[in-house]
Amino acid sequence: MKKSALFFILFPLFMVSQSNFETAEKLFEAGKYAQAAPLFESVLKTNPNDLKALEFLGDIAGKQKQWDKALGYYNKLKKAKPNEADYHYKCGGVMGMKAKEVNKFRALGMIGDIRSSFEKAIALDPKHIEARWALIELNLQLPGIVGGSQSKA
Repeated sequence: MKKSALFFILFPLFMVSQSNFETAEKLFEAGKYAQAAPLFESVLKTNPNDLKALEFLGDIAGKQKQWDKALGYYNKLKKAKPNEADYHYKCGGVMGMKAKEVNKFRALGMIGDIRSSFEKAIALDPKHIEARWALIELNLQLPGIVGGSQSKA
C-alpha cells in the first residue's frame, strides 16, 4: 500500500522533470541556451544525479564562455563516471579555452592538466578523434620550451 501511494506521489514529478528535460533539449538544439539552462537546472533539482542534464549545463556554460562554471559541471561528471572519455575531453577543452583568456603565467600552470585530460580521454577511448585532434592542436600551439612541437603533434 505504501509503495503504491509513493508511486502515485512521485510519478507526476518524474513526468514533469521528463517534459522539462525534453523541452530544454529542444531549446538547446535550437541555440536558445539562456532559456534551456533554467529547465535543465530544474531537472537537476528533482534528480541531482542526472548526468545528461549536467552535461548539457556544462555545454551551455561553455558556449557562453563561462569557463569556471562549465569546468564545475564537467568535474562533477568526471567524478560520477571516471571512465567516460567524453567528460575528460570536455574538461580539457574548457581548461584550454580558459587558458587562452587568463594570464600567461597562470596558463602555464594549466598545461599539464589540459594535456592529462586529453591523454586520459585517449587512453579510455583510443578512437576518440576529438581528443586526439585537441592534443595535436595543443602541441602545435605550445612553444617548444613548454613541451609543444610539430614532431610531438
